[in-house]
Amino acid sequence: YTSIFVIPIAYLFNLISVIICSKKFFSKTTNIWFHHNLISITNIILVTLGYLQYGFIEKDYNILIKSTFLCKFISYITRLFLQFSSWLNVVVTIEQMTLVSYPFKYKNFVKNKKDIALIILTLFIFLCVINLLNFKLNITQIPNDNSNNTNLTIILCTT
Repeated sequence: YTSIFVIPIAYLFNLISVIICSKKFFSKTTNIWFHHNLISITNIILVTLGYLQYGFIEKDYNILIKSTFLCKFISYITRLFLQFSSWLNVVVTIEQMTLVSYPFKYKNFVKNKKDIALIILTLFIFLCVINLLNFKLNITQIPNDNSNNTNLTIILCTT
């Protein structure tokens, strides 16, 4: 029952964050609004992917073991967005450190939103390439030695 309560709250708070950070006040001051909107959107995608992976398990339905393609694709996308969300926080931290440490050079460092978008796009493409190893995942059947029933097997999406 956790997913029934947590997922709507996660959607609500991330949508509120997008609405607040989309105000004109934030877009005029710094580029932090862009990062926070992107982080919130990434979190919404992660909540959806988490529900696809683990929400159905509560109902005895595991979408990852239905096909090899779903095993590979959902694992790839989930790991990609988990890493992307973490690295977005690193980008925000570096940008804020630059703003505080070098306030006069900051405007030369990031002149417009295109520079930030290019940095983030490069990061996303880099993570896409690195996570291609997730396509080596397969559906594996493991016999369960701990049970009295010898016909029982565990089916996993693993290497």
